[in-house]
Amino acid sequence: MTHHSDGSLPPQRTFAGSDTVYQLPLVTTISRITDRQLECLSWVQEGKSASDIGAILGLSGRTVEKHLIKLCGHLGVKTRVQAVVIARDRGLISGPRRKATPSE
Repeated sequence: MTHHSDGSLPPQRTFAGSDTVYQLPLVTTISRITDRQLECLSWVQEGKSASDIGAILGLSGRTVEKHLIKLCGHLGVKTRVQAVVIARDRGLISGPRRKATPSE
């Protein structure tokens, strides 16, 4: 495990349902994250597939996949769920849209 120059450990986060601790990169490339990548990720947190997101945004599902792969790389994570958690923690995306509940 890598330590900071002052001996402290880099930031870590344990993801729900996992005993694994993922180490966040010390320097992220947040400035290289595009609006389109974040838009795709916002739809991911709504439960949409790449093909669904592509239909919504007028892109191919493969293009959506590429956006999400690059975004995961910028955030230093491996999965979409991890990307959503980190992006929300860092204020890059807001929480999921609230579904309207039928009034009784």
